[in-house]
Amino acid sequence: MAPRRELPPAAGAYPAPLLAELARLCEETPDRERCGFVVREGEGGPLAAVPLPNVSPEPDAFTIDPLAHLRLAKRLRAGGGQVVAVWHSHVDAPAVLSARDREGAAPDGVEAIPGAEQLVLGLRAGRVVEIRRFVPVEGGFAEGSIRYSG
Repeated sequence: MAPRRELPPAAGAYPAPLLAELARLCEETPDRERCGFVVREGEGGPLAAVPLPNVSPEPDAFTIDPLAHLRLAKRLRAGGGQVVAVWHSHVDAPAVLSARDREGAAPDGVEAIPGAEQLVLGLRAGRVVEIRRFVPVEGGFAEGSIRYSG
């Protein structure tokens, strides 16, 4: 197994303005899941939210547009950046990592983006009411700490 990259360690790792930006993005389309990445631009650069198109035909599922993902990966690679987390919303549902989410994050038990955390934003009545963080561990994901008050 490849060594883990250094990622944000705990609750303070995701600044409040970043979490607020993720919530705002998700609330723009409360009837459809939003998705994207949290990236670090360059070595030691700040974290940034990057929304990407959801190409899933189902409103309660997400599939990140592969071409948009590829373009971002090339840009990050050229600049020494990295994907820190995958984020997506759940429409009128709790912020849990569903079986479908787990399979997408680690098909056949292999992380799709090695070392990337998963952030799930739960919406109720069009508003983000919770954000939960899931960190990669041997054999899957475990819930990690995060602070958010919407």
